[in-house]
Amino acid sequence: MKYRQLDENGDYKFGNNELDFITDVEAVAQAIRTKVMLFYQEWWEDISIGIPMFQSIVGRVADTNLKMTSTLLLTRRIREIEQVTSVTNVEVIQGPRSLSFKIEVDTTYGSTSVEVEI
Repeated sequence: MKYRQLDENGDYKFGNNELDFITDVEAVAQAIRTKVMLFYQEWWEDISIGIPMFQSIVGRVADTNLKMTSTLLLTRRIREIEQVTSVTNVEVIQGPRSLSFKIEVDTTYGSTSVEVEI
């Protein structure tokens, strides 16, 4: 797997030829981040894909509902990545005004942990 790197603002990196690309487990980690950050109906080319973050996750009051819904939706979305063999753990971290996820996966390249903050 080969992906173009993202900079600290989430924009594609350009200008360094092959150094702007990542491969293997790093590429899978970035694929996970971008899949989690694509919200439902956000991409103009196909509004049927993405995680229904506002429809199903954000605003949930009960802690168990939030964690169960998030885990199911994220696991389903992450398994779409061909190189992911299994999702071993999804930890939901809810702050007073923030929501983040720590996702652990096994890939064809090895295991990795990815943190995504919304």
